[in-house]
Amino acid sequence: MVRSLPSKINNLIIIFYCASLLVVGCASNDVRIDNVARPIASVQKAVLKSMPLGQAKIDKTKRKFTSRPFLFKGEKFVPASNSRQRFVAIVEILGDRRPYSVFIEVVKTRRKGKNFIKVSSDHTIAQFLSKVIQDRLSKSLKNGNVIDDFRVF
Repeated sequence: MVRSLPSKINNLIIIFYCASLLVVGCASNDVRIDNVARPIASVQKAVLKSMPLGQAKIDKTKRKFTSRPFLFKGEKFVPASNSRQRFVAIVEILGDRRPYSVFIEVVKTRRKGKNFIKVSSDHTIAQFLSKVIQDRLSKSLKNGNVIDDFRVF
């Protein structure tokens, strides 16, 4: 039995549509700064100074930084005191040696009872934070040592 040409075309269109949905659904919104060839101390300093609202929580490996809760209003970070919804920035320095990668995620949370639950990720604020970190890293190039990160033993 021979199928008609329109039914074959319809099947191809359906397969193409499903494949494109799969590709788009698996695409990530990661914000990364790759190939950071600065010393780890310079990268950590740039990330710390770029975190919203100053001080940040730092894990014991000094590679993961979490900001205080904030609101983002017109390219300014504002403290989120008793807001129902707020943002938290998480910045990780990846890699055990140069060049490093810096992964940036901004999580939108919403109050549910006494706790906050993750609602979504905000790609726009993460991009803004990425630009701030890149600017700080480029400024630190001017202040770099001749012998940077040199350890004899």
